[in-house]
Amino acid sequence: MDAVPPLNLGLLALNELYALFAISVPSSPYRKLFFLPIPILAYIHLYVVGVHGKTPLDTYAVAIRVIFLFFTTLDYVFLRDAPKELRLIGDKTDISKASFFQRYIWAAKLLYSPRNIGWSHENPKHFPPRPNYASRSEFIRVKLRWWICLLFIHDVNLTLTRMNPMFKDVPPVFDGRVLTDVWQLLWRVHLGIGVLVAIIVSTEAFSLIIGVIWVACGFSDFKEWPWVFGSLYDAYSVRTFWRFVNFKAWHQTYRRMFVTPTDAIAHAIGLPRTGRFQRYFKLCLVFTFSAILHQVADCVQAGDWSAPDIMHYFFVQPPMIIIEDAVIEIARRAGIKSSIWTRTFGYFYVAAWFIFISPFWVTTEGPVGHFDYRMEWSLVDGLLRGNWKPYEMVR
Repeated sequence: MDAVPPLNLGLLALNELYALFAISVPSSPYRKLFFLPIPILAYIHLYVVGVHGKTPLDTYAVAIRVIFLFFTTLDYVFLRDAPKELRLIGDKTDISKASFFQRYIWAAKLLYSPRNIGWSHENPKHFPPRPNYASRSEFIRVKLRWWICLLFIHDVNLTLTRMNPMFKDVPPVFDGRVLTDVWQLLWRVHLGIGVLVAIIVSTEAFSLIIGVIWVACGFSDFKEWPWVFGSLYDAYSVRTFWRFVNFKAWHQTYRRMFVTPTDAIAHAIGLPRTGRFQRYFKLCLVFTFSAILHQVADCVQAGDWSAPDIMHYFFVQPPMIIIEDAVIEIARRAGIKSSIWTRTFGYFYVAAWFIFISPFWVTTEGPVGHFDYRMEWSLVDGLLRGNWKPYEMVR
């Protein structure tokens, strides 16, 4: 990995600075034109120049950020007039008439608040409960304890990931070995659960420490830092997993930038504002946009633009949700009501679903070492196998 060229941070900085500038442009008939350099910059960065990180995870993170900037500016610059439509709660200022510096700061607050907390367009229903502590110091103490616990869970999971042969030699979705070999079954279960744990725990830990720093420095109130993800208690169906656990929280980070173009497309082709077909059409489009985001990042990470497997992970979700809705409706008409037994069945069925489709997610990420570089030091792996620095083992 040391031979890989250094990350092109200059081009990423140019993407960030221009995105802020485009968002800060005052309302005018020509404002949409300022979006046009964004896809050009993204193409140059991802395809012409390329992203060459020190590790596959570095490369992936930068690619995700570039695509995030594309979709976000598509929303805030091309599809809506952000200075006219979006305001901080309690702020009466006409930002279009503010100075360049004030508009740039306003754009930064908007761009770096992906869940829109504190903005007029925030949707509290899509957030986990707000933190409710007696003081700032209590918030910091509690969150630091949680941060340490999450790091330990993350370390345990990544140690298992490095031991799990399926993260390197990814099995097919339909793998008969799990029916005859207990170890194959256990590794397959961890393949599905381990991916989700790695994403959820690392994201929560990062959000926790950033929240602690910002609150400690007085940059924000602790009530602005709810948990990123919702409760697994609500994950009793594939739809509720995405709605409550993911879309209600984590995917709320991406939801608006996907929903705005989805609404624009639905309006452009003349779909009715309500109705089952409209809802399912938008569901498919949102998952398609999410598939594009992850697919491009995976291709950049692998250096191979013909690796489409992760798209399948997202493409199979809408059909599954549609089938699930039909089954639930039939059960409801048959007089079957929600109970602890139906929910328990739902938890096992949802877990089985994500374990079943897990190879789609790791086919590209596993072999290139995406999960090998998530922690530079490992207490758990060090105690078990003497591997205190997983980076060095991979290299």
